[in-house]
Amino acid sequence: MTIPDYKYRSLDVNSIDELRQIAKIHLSVPALWINNYSFEEIEIDSTVNDLLVKSKSNNLFCYIFENNNEIISYIWAETSNINPEILNIISLWTKDEYRNKGLGTFLKQLLEDWAKKQDLIKKIVTTVSAKNLNMIKLNENLEYKISSYNMVKEL
Repeated sequence: MTIPDYKYRSLDVNSIDELRQIAKIHLSVPALWINNYSFEEIEIDSTVNDLLVKSKSNNLFCYIFENNNEIISYIWAETSNINPEILNIISLWTKDEYRNKGLGTFLKQLLEDWAKKQDLIKKIVTTVSAKNLNMIKLNENLEYKISSYNMVKEL
């Protein structure tokens, strides 16, 4: 696995600032695909609390790439509470100017390597917006298969 020229490490779950950054990015991404999407400050706090709880139960995999102490890419995955054989990718994000440099691919491969070392995990699952063509292409390149379609009709 080729390592891009940026520092990467696991998320510091003791750093509320880092947790808040991840939470805010995660909550803001749907605005790229959903008109009039917004979120409240309380949702950031709730997401931070979720990350803290998951990290204490060892159900969390979260790695970040940094450049000049700025988070430029991250992956957040957690094991399913319902089925511990499933690892859910909750969020994968790369800052616009760092895209197409292999950061997302590296993080997904790092996740896969970690998952293979776990006793129970048999499957990685992710949900992708149909409008996120870059992520769809990345997943296909990494041999992810479509397992279902969510179809929506606005009323």
